Amino acid sequence: AHNNYSYVSDTTIHRSKEEAFVSDQEVVHEPYLEKILDFEPSKLLVTGKNEDLVELSLVLKESFDNLDIMFSDAVFLEIMEKGVSKGSTLLTLCHDFGWDIKRVIAFGDNENDIDLLKTAGHGVAMDNAVSRVKAVADEITLSNDEDGVAVCLERHFRLGR
Repeated sequence: AHNNYSYVSDTTIHRSKEEAFVSDQEVVHEPYLEKILDFEPSKLLVTGKNEDLVELSLVLKESFDNLDIMFSDAVFLEIMEKGVSKGSTLLTLCHDFGWDIKRVIAFGDNENDIDLLKTAGHGVAMDNAVSRVKAVADEITLSNDEDGVAVCLERHFRLGR
């Protein structure tokens, strides 16, 4: 993704289109992504079969120690520069706005949320989260489909529906 465009090399992968739609980006078909990389991407998102992505992640982790390589879904492999994470972004936001990080609640369900949950004052894993996320969380709430975020916030802030 760059300047509200999501560049994809294979338009038959529906999850790529769904992700672009959710992010309000226009999908641009570009079979040779290296042709359009005249900018430094902040993240590469690779989609494909889980078993292929697991194999790719192992090769990349072995070859590039300056990158963070993690799953954001079983079929999404994220590749970023080390130190670029949701947790570091949260720290920056808290600093810029003068917020106390200890008073921040963060929610997550996949590998790319681990740093976020560890950084926030209170990390909450969704019930549908992968086991590695649940292991670092301070609390586990209901799944995404069961309104887990709302239920957790209602309990913490003593709100009613």
